[in-house]
Amino acid sequence: EQVLHAHPRLLLDIAWALLWSGQVTALELHLLVAEHALADSTGSLPPILQRQTMQGELAAIRAELARQRGDVSGAIELAQQALASLPEDAQWLRGIVTGLLGGAYRLRGDAVAASRAYTETIRASQASDNVPVALIAMGQLAQLQAMQGQLHQAAETYQEALDLATRWSVTTLPALGVALVSMGEVLREWNDLDGAERLLLQGIEYCQQRGGLAECALDGCLSLARVFQARGEMDGALRMVQQAEQIGREYHYAARVTAFQAKLWLAQGNIQAATGWAARLQHELNVDGELAYKHLDGYVVLARLAMVRGE
Repeated sequence: EQVLHAHPRLLLDIAWALLWSGQVTALELHLLVAEHALADSTGSLPPILQRQTMQGELAAIRAELARQRGDVSGAIELAQQALASLPEDAQWLRGIVTGLLGGAYRLRGDAVAASRAYTETIRASQASDNVPVALIAMGQLAQLQAMQGQLHQAAETYQEALDLATRWSVTTLPALGVALVSMGEVLREWNDLDGAERLLLQGIEYCQQRGGLAECALDGCLSLARVFQARGEMDGALRMVQQAEQIGREYHYAARVTAFQAKLWLAQGNIQAATGWAARLQHELNVDGELAYKHLDGYVVLARLAMVRGE
């Protein structure tokens, strides 16, 4: 009853907190209530500019929700709708929305558009002193650069994030965890496995603080599993996959974890288990249609299975 009669601003603040921590079911309820509160003409409504800004926030949150569910086109459309609703001087919010747009472009596999959006997020967020979002965007940009093989650029972006964190005396925010996880992946690529393990453990810990950033924590767990795999420590790799599985189950990212598990089975020579996984996911992966970035690991498994069969 108290939630139903809460001020729209409070409902939106709760919705943002639920979004960052990946609590999708609770988030849906708060979004519906917030939409109702903004549309209720009988209540005490904020000024029109504030209402317009709040409507932009609602569209932004729904954009990220769509992205997490794999609706990339819907996410991009909602994020662009949010940007159109927000005033030009609302740099704090516009920085957040361009970051969400970057995530949608990344899921579509458009690294150029995603990098451009994250760069704009960094600019707008630093202009509005929104250090946590600037740090998240720097970490995401570094991760994109590392994925494209631009390891030195990724390291430079990571250093910029550290410098920003130092200037603002940020030491353990979840936002800093994104940069740590990204640099941990760079060190893994450079075969500095000990350095990678240290940064990844720290990054995972930061990302899970105070609700944190569930998806990045999952990235860190899978990257650390690769570190253990590179050392031949399969028990450690499986332990990190189990930790990632727990995060994935709780925050609806399970598909990525199962695909990574199949990659480990292949590395262990367990062709039967990997083949069974591929058979169960054959319809969802749909290799005859347009490939989806979220199934990247799954496609790699299918390609390796085909190689095993001599195809």
